[in-house]
Amino acid sequence: MSRIPFECACGCGQPARGKYVRGHNARVEGAKPPPPRGAAYPWCQRKEGRWYVMGRDYRYYKWSRVVLENHLGRELTSSEQVHHKNEDKSDDRPENLEIMSCAEHSRLHEAKRRHAREVEREAA
Repeated sequence: MSRIPFECACGCGQPARGKYVRGHNARVEGAKPPPPRGAAYPWCQRKEGRWYVMGRDYRYYKWSRVVLENHLGRELTSSEQVHHKNEDKSDDRPENLEIMSCAEHSRLHEAKRRHAREVEREAA
């Protein structure tokens, strides 16, 4: 069984543990719109700019990994990391995400930190 959650059947696109997100099964035309993405649900939490979702095994997973797994059609291995191209950890669109090994990801961010330090030294 996949740990990737279901999508809510009401069409809101939010992950659901069952067929619907709580309360969405009672929706009728003209009802108030779904709550904003920042709304607190028992299965979503935000830490350090990242979204987490509870899987069917009751463990929390980074939403960026779930989005990329859905996009690729497979689960990511433990050696694969998700990199946000624009470095905004809350931007989990598939076109902003890419897979990297741990070493590649570390090298990329170290190179960016090194470049920032050099620019800072030149400005001083």
